[in-house]
Amino acid sequence: MIFNKKIICSFDHGYFKNVKLPGNIRPSILMFEKKRVKKYSYPFLRTPLDFIKNKKFVTGNLPKKTKVKKFKKLPRWGFTGLAKNSKYIFAGSWNGVTVINRKDLSFEKIITNKLTSDIHGIDVYKNKIYTTLSFRDTLVISNLDGSLDSFYSIDENLNVKKNDKQILKNDWRFVTKQRRGPTGNYHFNFIKVFGDNVLLTARNLSCVIKVNLKSKKASLMTFGHLKCNLIHDGVRHKELTYFTSVDGKILIVDNNKKKSAQEKILKKKFLFKNFKNSHFIRYFQIDKSNLRRKPTWCRGIDIIDKNKIITTVDGVYGSKGFSVVCIDIKKNKKLFEYKFKINKNFEHPKFIKYVSGFSLMKI
Repeated sequence: MIFNKKIICSFDHGYFKNVKLPGNIRPSILMFEKKRVKKYSYPFLRTPLDFIKNKKFVTGNLPKKTKVKKFKKLPRWGFTGLAKNSKYIFAGSWNGVTVINRKDLSFEKIITNKLTSDIHGIDVYKNKIYTTLSFRDTLVISNLDGSLDSFYSIDENLNVKKNDKQILKNDWRFVTKQRRGPTGNYHFNFIKVFGDNVLLTARNLSCVIKVNLKSKKASLMTFGHLKCNLIHDGVRHKELTYFTSVDGKILIVDNNKKKSAQEKILKKKFLFKNFKNSHFIRYFQIDKSNLRRKPTWCRGIDIIDKNKIITTVDGVYGSKGFSVVCIDIKKNKKLFEYKFKINKNFEHPKFIKYVSGFSLMKI
């Protein structure tokens, strides 16, 4: 491996037919350090009763005892989005944010409230936790004690409504997806905060939605797609942003310049200058030419340097595991691959339906 810094990878998994196994601790993070890969496990609270019984390490809004219910279908196990500050790692799960000590990756606590549900991307900015409630196309801002700071819902016309009280009527932590596939109008994933502006990837539109919290206005950051894409995660590196598409594409976007493909590639000067342009995309495809197979999924991403990326591939339902791969996109060459296999990493592998890599982050 070629890392100067430690890199962690979050992953989640699910079981066939809601299999119930003893205990609530499950593997959910891999750490890559030099030539070593280490697996870490953490506790997960599944039902309202789990939260009440384990309130000693829960910070935030506990479910009410009078509303404890049994659920026929429980959500996945494991972590999704990752964020960090100087001391801690914040890992999203189905119904909370787990706080992990950055120094030794030990468990600290779980932050939770009614709107920490089906978390995908996550960011931490000025002691606030930013997540989304995909079911309701809502950006959620929580305090470190678990209390709600504010939340912003975005409708089909990009109108933004702050603190819609109707959403609080449900405890969304214990609502499962009604069907497979993306939820909401946009299916928000990656989140990045820049002051009053929050960037959200919309998988259903394959673009970025920028929300200004001060003006309560939303706008589109569109890309000049030349191919079909389903954008998932992203990471900024200097003047570029690298996005993953679930079919194995890496989309490289110039953050500042808007040029057409012809202007960028052919360096042509056009007679008319008043055309509107979206952000130009440079593509890199993970496929048989570098991975020796076509990936079945692609999600997390981080940058080693301008030309070297690390990402997660495979892990769809019925697969035997997922991989973390590092690729030199300039040379179209795989530098290394770590295969995380179900049968070698779980106590009861025959019951597991899938395991999928989610986010990658240098620590």
